[in-house]
Amino acid sequence: MGDLLELTARAEATHFWFHGFRGYVAPAIQQIADGRRNLRILDCGCGTGYNLRHLLQPYGRAFGFDFNADAVRRARAAGRPLARADIQRIPFRSNTFDLATSFDVVQSVSDDRAALGEMARVLKPGGSVILNVTALDLLRGDHSDVWGELRRYTRDRAAVLLGAAGL
Repeated sequence: MGDLLELTARAEATHFWFHGFRGYVAPAIQQIADGRRNLRILDCGCGTGYNLRHLLQPYGRAFGFDFNADAVRRARAAGRPLARADIQRIPFRSNTFDLATSFDVVQSVSDDRAALGEMARVLKPGGSVILNVTALDLLRGDHSDVWGELRRYTRDRAAVLLGAAGL
């Protein structure tokens, strides 16, 4: 996993995929923030921590956690405070965050319902979740196995999952 995180860290600032990802996620965050700069934000499965600083921090205090010890070390070395934790058992109090994000994580955890339930639990009333998940089985490839992907989502499957979590 360390090599994969190293490659990710090298690519995040310049690779077209990351530019495209931020191109559709950044406006959603901006819309949710609605001019506010005091949000409490939690990035669930923050990987290298790049998004904590570049995508989320402009809108308030961004916290993160990751299950992978190497990811936690890497993000901490870059000066980002975060915890080592499992998205299926988030170690923060209920009703704490205005926004919870999870980018390309949920499809790789054994219980995606528990993960979304936990994200819903830590949100303040009226809080928001932004997810990026893998889609369409026909796009499954070698990279899916490398990253430990367990499932892909259709729009309907994602809607059912979000609804079950109360989101």
